[in-house]
Amino acid sequence: MTGSRAYEGEFETIEELEVLISAVNKDMNISINQETKMSPTALFYKEKEYLKPLPHKSIIDTYLTPNRYRVSSEALIRFNGNRYSVDPKLIGEEVTADCLDNKLYIYYNGKLVTIHALNNNPVNYKKHHYEQLMKGRINDTDMETVITGNLKMMDRLLDSRKVTVTEKEAVKYEEALIAYINQSDYGRWIINNYAHLSDTDKRTFRKGINEVLPYIADRELFISHIKYSMKSDMCRNLAYGCVMEDCMHMDNSPSILRKDGFEFLYDKYKDKIYKDMEQKAKDWGLDGQKEVIHSENSNEPDRSISLTAELPFDTAKED
Repeated sequence: MTGSRAYEGEFETIEELEVLISAVNKDMNISINQETKMSPTALFYKEKEYLKPLPHKSIIDTYLTPNRYRVSSEALIRFNGNRYSVDPKLIGEEVTADCLDNKLYIYYNGKLVTIHALNNNPVNYKKHHYEQLMKGRINDTDMETVITGNLKMMDRLLDSRKVTVTEKEAVKYEEALIAYINQSDYGRWIINNYAHLSDTDKRTFRKGINEVLPYIADRELFISHIKYSMKSDMCRNLAYGCVMEDCMHMDNSPSILRKDGFEFLYDKYKDKIYKDMEQKAKDWGLDGQKEVIHSENSNEPDRSISLTAELPFDTAKED
């Protein structure tokens, strides 16, 4: 059998197939390649001069073995700052966890034991886990009432810890701005980096954000944009970046800015926007073409962007 020939009954068992595959591999590895004019075996012999030994097995295992979590006496594991429940029978044991599609899959000895939806709640109990945990501490006759009451009380306590800060409040004080950012899934990274900035960089960061805050339409989209702007220039050009992002967005996609905010900031940065859009048109080979973006959302501006003529909301020319 050759590497390109179809199956014609040369084997009947897996073992026979393995023998045939081994023979094909040996044949292919000593055959001269038409491009390199050398066999793979000869090339590998040369390549070995540059290969380094593998690290110790213990180091390799750290990449192959998933993170392990010790189950607390409350039948909880801590994952990304929040706690999630497992069967109380696993108290004191180690489990592993994996994330997929915003869900947390928890395993014990390789077997899936529970699934949680990932969220920002500090404590997440499944009702049947909590019932098992409280067995022996509560009379069976009172179990349902007590369990339901305790879980509702826990939810109320967690809700009372949630902080809601508006854009209007966030402009006023540094603490309010931090609390505003902390409402987002992106907030942790931003706040951790903000804490290590110099006083000068902190002022630059706050100034850049405060320029945009009064005009925000989509908080999550805005805070995600802060993250990237913080990396590039400490949010010095955050307002300009938000306008450009909204200029370029597609039909029905959410906008960072409200219509009034887009118009105000566009007017402020229109010269730079025009210059940059003209350069992008040249870079993309789109000179003379016109891209029209209309929004069905009444809170968002219609955008008709000519890459070589007038840009939207050019109030100086409209007058």
